[in-house]
Parts: sequence; C-alpha cells; structure tokens
Amino acid sequence: MRRIWRAACSAVLLAIVATAWPAAADRGPGNLPPPEIDGPVEVEVLVRINKTYNVNTLDETYVIDGYVELEWTDPRLAFEPAPGAPDAISYQNALAEEAMGHEVWTPVIEFINVVGVPEIPNQEILVQRSGEVRHAFRFLGTFASEMDFRRYPFDTQTFRLQIESFVYERARLEFVNPDVKLAERHASDQWEIRNESAYICNQRYSALADGEVYSRFNVDVTARRLPGYFVWQIFIPLMLIIVTSWSVFWIEGLSERLGTGCTLMLTVVAFNFFVATLLPRLPYNTFIEIVIISGYISIFLSIVAILTEGYVRRQRREAAADRLNVTFRWLFPTAYVTAMVVLANAFLGGAPVTLAEEPGVGTAPAKAVEWCPESRQSNSPDSLAGDPRRAS
Repeated sequence: MRRIWRAACSAVLLAIVATAWPAAADRGPGNLPPPEIDGPVEVEVLVRINKTYNVNTLDETYVIDGYVELEWTDPRLAFEPAPGAPDAISYQNALAEEAMGHEVWTPVIEFINVVGVPEIPNQEILVQRSGEVRHAFRFLGTFASEMDFRRYPFDTQTFRLQIESFVYERARLEFVNPDVKLAERHASDQWEIRNESAYICNQRYSALADGEVYSRFNVDVTARRLPGYFVWQIFIPLMLIIVTSWSVFWIEGLSERLGTGCTLMLTVVAFNFFVATLLPRLPYNTFIEIVIISGYISIFLSIVAILTEGYVRRQRREAAADRLNVTFRWLFPTAYVTAMVVLANAFLGGAPVTLAEEPGVGTAPAKAVEWCPESRQSNSPDSLAGDPRRAS
C-alpha cells in the first residue's frame, strides 16, 4: 500500500513538473515572451535630443545627448491597485534592469549606427494599471553616418539616429507614431540646425537565409555648417594671394616677376596642406579644394604669361610685348572672376535636399518610407555593416 502511495505521488509530481517546465523555460531570466496579440506589438517611439555636438568631420561622427521614450501595451501587466495605492508601478535604474525580461517584457532595442557603447546613466519603466508600459532612458553616445562634403564648407549634413529591436522581427514588433523633439537649435558654434524629422522604415537583411525584416526608427537632424571661420581664415586670404599674383604684370624685371609668382604658388600649396587636414580622404573634390586648385592654375598661368611676354621682348618686339602685358592686366582678373562665378554656381547653386524650406522651421512631418535605403542593396555582407549581431 505504501509503495502504491509513493508511486502515485511521484506520478503527480512528474505531471506538475512536465506541465510547468515549458512555462518556466519560456519565462526564464531575460526571456519573457512578447504579449500574445493579433499582429505585431506596436511600440510608439519618441526621441528628445538635448544636444548634438563634437561633430568630427574627419571621422564623420557626432555625439548626441538625449532621451528615448518607448510606449506599448501588455495586457498581462494590467492590475487593480489596492485602495490608496498608486495607479502605476515604477522601476528605476537597477530595478528597471532587473525587471526587464523577468517581470516586464521590453522591445530590447539597440542603436544601429552607434560607435562603441553608449552611456545610459538613468532609466525608468512605468507600468500603468491598464497594462500600458513606458520605458524611458537617457543616453549619451557617438554616432556615425555618411556625409557629403561636395559643398564644403557651405555644406548641409544630416545627423542620423537609428533604432531597431535586437531580437524581434517586424512580424512580432513594429514601431509606430515616430516623433522627435530638439532642445537646442545649434550643434556647437559651427552648426545651425535647420530641421528634424522622425520616420519608420523596414530594414531587410537579405544576406541572411530568410531575408529577415526589422522595423527601424530613424531620426534625421539636418544642420547647416556656419562657414564664417573658413571665409575669414581661408577664402579671403586666398583671394588676396590670387589678386597679388596679378601684380607681376606691373613689376619690372623678369626675375622679380618669377620670384613673386613662385613665392605665391608655394603659399597656395601651404593652404592646400591645411585644408587636407580638415577633411577625410574623398573620391571627389570639394568646393574649397576646387577654389585652391583654381588658385594654382591662375598663378601658374600668370608665370607662363610673363615668360611669354619676356620671350617676345627678347625678340626685340617691344610694342607687341607691351600690348601683351596690358592685355594680361585685365584678362587674368576677368577670367578668374568668371571662373569663380561658374564654379560657385556649379557647386553651390542647387539647394541641398532638406525636409524644410526655411531655417529653424522645427520638426518636419514624419515621412512615410516603406523600405530603408540599405534594404535596396544586393545580397552582400556589406548590408550587415553596423549590426554585428546579424553577421552570424
């Protein structure tokens, strides 16, 4: 009888363990499943940017200090508070870390274009009695995005922030209602923020077996470089050097003319070396480089011109040499000014592509974008750049 009793108890215990084990495994540490609803869990995203600064042109990086706020509904967390108890439960900092994946399901997001590990000094998870969840945290990190320097230093750049779920595909999680707010309209003394926008796109990782698709939240902050430093430190001195090079047509003596021209050529070379330290190695020429190259050409042609005049004068054709000198005096300034107007129109004539027409207009309307630009690439491992977790 005792053996039968023990066997019955063992059978009941095994049945209980077998029934509870899948649920325990499914809700183990850091493995709480998303809410079981029809369709993906919709997560609203708001990014508040306190400051954008330390824009590094060479590395094409920038630092963003801000807040991220995520909101979704989890019916499993709905509760009825006791009389006199608060209508919400708050988990802060260390308690929030412990609650994530154990007591509260979270989207498990990551910054896609971050460089290194961002700092998250403070965070809070707030669970309302209705089951609405709000996860807010502050972040400070260095981010990178491709920049176009063709109009440099009169360029306009886009500082981008990209957020995705580290775990859940779009079929299980989808970002909705994107929004962004800025606290400052300047990104350091060299940049003026023109506008900002938030939008959501679908990122397909075609290099993976099933072509997984993830919902991606994007923030684009469009900023215009303030060119005052470059105007006073580079353009005006360079223009004075070019104008001085035309003085060779008023100087007597071939050797003095050549000495002046060669000295000014070396000065322009020094400007070129300085500008090279400001930009990364690019496959195209920027506006400031074209201006310097035009200075090379102008001074070189002035040296050729005075040599030509000297040759004619040595042929004892004094009248013809004098006519050449007079012609060069007006031809070089006219040709150079014309070339500068053409180059400025070619590089700076077309307005950069922005989300708003006037500076300081604030948040632009959210863009309806179905696929992220990276999703249009071929099945190349490069499409996984910036997201090492999916390289396996």
